[in-house]
Amino acid sequence: MTVNATPPPSQTKIISPDPYYLKERPRKWHIRDDPITWSNWYKHINWLHTPLLIAIPSGGFYGLFTTPITMNTAIWSVIYYFITGLGITAGKYLFYFLFLTIRKTLHHHQTVYEEILCYL
Repeated sequence: MTVNATPPPSQTKIISPDPYYLKERPRKWHIRDDPITWSNWYKHINWLHTPLLIAIPSGGFYGLFTTPITMNTAIWSVIYYFITGLGITAGKYLFYFLFLTIRKTLHHHQTVYEEILCYL
């Protein structure tokens, strides 16, 4: 008595070619898959962000050593420091406000107009 390893043709499984239905998608090569070496280090650098991350602090250091420190400069730097922090915080809470407003209106709790009036 022999055992067949493959099912008969009438019972074959049809495997979808769509990778979303597979448990593991076939992986394509990515630069992260290569180790960083002396011959390919420049390929691992994000060349979009690197000039910005170098230029902006360099401009600040240049201004630090070339701008005369006066009372107006010191006051402006403190005010500007708090304005930037306020902008970051306000942007965060504006995002949360919009997210919650859309969520409540989608679940028919209130209209957008009623939701905005609650915060005024």
